[in-house]
Amino acid sequence: MTGKRLLSVVAGALAASAISSSPAVAAEQNIVPAEEGQFCAVLVGKAPAGRTSPVLSRACSDTSMAQAEAEMRARKAVIAAPAADYPIAYWYENINYNRQSSGGFTTIYGGAPCDAAGYRLNVESWWQGRLSSILGGSSCDTAHITNRAENDAEDFSILFGGEGAWLGRFSDNVGHMQVHA
Repeated sequence: MTGKRLLSVVAGALAASAISSSPAVAAEQNIVPAEEGQFCAVLVGKAPAGRTSPVLSRACSDTSMAQAEAEMRARKAVIAAPAADYPIAYWYENINYNRQSSGGFTTIYGGAPCDAAGYRLNVESWWQGRLSSILGGSSCDTAHITNRAENDAEDFSILFGGEGAWLGRFSDNVGHMQVHA
């Protein structure tokens, strides 16, 4: 996948106070130092009521996803994040889960299976214009998707074969989403 940015998001049920530097600002504004690399791993906490899940750690690598994940997990250990990772969603660049044509792929992890509150995720810029299908995991069966202009939203079943196989008018036009049970 030359030239494609791969991202593995790890979502954990973490308190904002676990952020090591300027916790109130980082949790409120979702600020993480920018890092460049083809492969990235991002750790986010559970979404506070009505807010975006805070980004707590980010690591990138031009070498491999394994290297990015190892660095992110090393940072995760410093902030006492949950030990387990549960795959809560899979993002695909193309419709029908990339089955007809290859494309970008991201696995999103949570520190626990989905519940009714779920995880609220800002979609990074590379994915905003490319995300075309979503599949849920670990009890995440619904995604509330908002477009980039934030003037349209819809709920999608993200079970295999559900509406998440093609996002329709939201295909290549996703600003943020809430995945939940």
